[in-house]
Amino acid sequence: MPEQAIISRDDFEKNPDGSWTCIKTSDIKNGGNIIRVNSGMIFKKSNPQWGIDVAEILEQEPDESK
Repeated sequence: MPEQAIISRDDFEKNPDGSWTCIKTSDIKNGGNIIRVNSGMIFKKSNPQWGIDVAEILEQEPDESK
């Protein structure tokens, strides 16, 4: 079973429509690969980028601000 990509939830903000916006440059670790995400990029559920459903993973991450 492939490992889930590692994404820092603190680098993203959830939008009212359920999408997520990268609010500062962030790195997504996916296996041995690192994908640089620039601020302003928007991710929607069921719309994978680089084979990763970023919004779905962010939904599963615990909210560390609470």
